[in-house]
Amino acid sequence: MRRAFSVLGFGKSDSCIFAAGLSRNLLAMMQSAGLPLQQQQEQHEESKPARVSCTSKLDSLWFCYSPVYQMTEYYREGTFDNCRRKWSELFDCISLKTKRADEIKVILEERGKQKPHIWKFRTPEEASQRWKEEFGHLQD
Repeated sequence: MRRAFSVLGFGKSDSCIFAAGLSRNLLAMMQSAGLPLQQQQEQHEESKPARVSCTSKLDSLWFCYSPVYQMTEYYREGTFDNCRRKWSELFDCISLKTKRADEIKVILEERGKQKPHIWKFRTPEEASQRWKEEFGHLQD
């Protein structure tokens, strides 16, 4: 794009002004539709069909059988990984591809709700007690 501007006689600052004007015009058009930008993005996300890609699952399975991963597992855990979890993730993904888009959306939402939260929430008193148990020896 920079080359096109230089051929036409525009400088770098001119191209920045053009891009800023373009984005301003695009934002004005979207706001003139009567919806805030966030609602428009949400509607766009809802209108897209749920597509499932199994490429990452296949890559993960492929890497699981690599010597680097297996040696790392052996070093950390003392055993080799049989990659069973990776296989089940790949089969789950492939089975999702056979379903309709609305079914996929429902299934993925249910799975998201079933996942436990990564943090354990504690009250300030519980957190203080846990801190003293773990790191109280450092204050002495």
